[in-house]
Amino acid sequence: MTVPRCGTWLGDAVAVIGALGLTSDDDVRRIATMLGMEYARPQEAAPEPDVDIAGAPAAAAPRRPASEAVTGSRVSRLRALAPLALPALEPVATQPPVEPAPGPDARALAEDDDETPPALPFRPMLRPRTAAGVVAALVRTWGPGSRIDERRTVAQLARGRPVRRFPRRPRLSLYRGVQVLVDLGEALDPYGRDQQSAVELVERVVGPRMTAVGNFENCPSRGVWLLPRRAAPRGRPLLVLTDLGLGGPPVQPARASVAEWCRYARGMARVGSPVIALVPYPLDRARRAVSRRIAVVRWDRASVSAAQHARRRVS
Repeated sequence: MTVPRCGTWLGDAVAVIGALGLTSDDDVRRIATMLGMEYARPQEAAPEPDVDIAGAPAAAAPRRPASEAVTGSRVSRLRALAPLALPALEPVATQPPVEPAPGPDARALAEDDDETPPALPFRPMLRPRTAAGVVAALVRTWGPGSRIDERRTVAQLARGRPVRRFPRRPRLSLYRGVQVLVDLGEALDPYGRDQQSAVELVERVVGPRMTAVGNFENCPSRGVWLLPRRAAPRGRPLLVLTDLGLGGPPVQPARASVAEWCRYARGMARVGSPVIALVPYPLDRARRAVSRRIAVVRWDRASVSAAQHARRRVS
């Protein structure tokens, strides 16, 4: 074999011949011709010419004419190699094609991407186990109870006065109801869900009919809206959900001052309505004066004892 005339090399020819198990020169020549190679039959040693007795060389064998050389077309060569082709393989067993599982629709994925991310789980600042007790301790007031006050009854009889109506011992109760005032100022924007949760809790504890809800900004003395006129009877406590001016940006012209909150608390005390404030921040030194007029309870650390202590401090 000579240098190939295409991209097929000698190693390819050897691999094909070995795979087909060819041994004869004719078969090897056919394969080489198919691969674009020129096959040269191995030359045997030329026999020495016969010399006659007179010493003259014998006549050479007649040369094969070129027309008889194997120069057939590609189709004839393929037909010649047809018996050497490998038989087609037949599948032993066939399996049905597996259909892919239906995945999410592209439109649905696009719609999900356009939607806003889900909100974070809400955890109210009032602990669920003690929240109802804290609200009751904050808003209950003194009122007539069911038990007779023996001391007052005996003192009245000792003075010789008739007892037309037995005096009763006072007790703390929720019979007066409560006004809930929600601060909608800029500083309370992060606590909107906590304010709504607190309002719903008060309505469950006190009752929706005995609970009046109103809104204001920065301080109730500037105006309260969404509050019915009959919702503020004398002696009804006020639960204010505010920050008393502690939060918000440093420069806030509408921030309520300490003096403004103290004036508001004094005005409510004249009509017998105590002011209780749930504040999400600890009081600083400047606003501790407010705690003398308003029962201030820190929102995230509220407890029954803290509520009772704050109510006793301003009573």
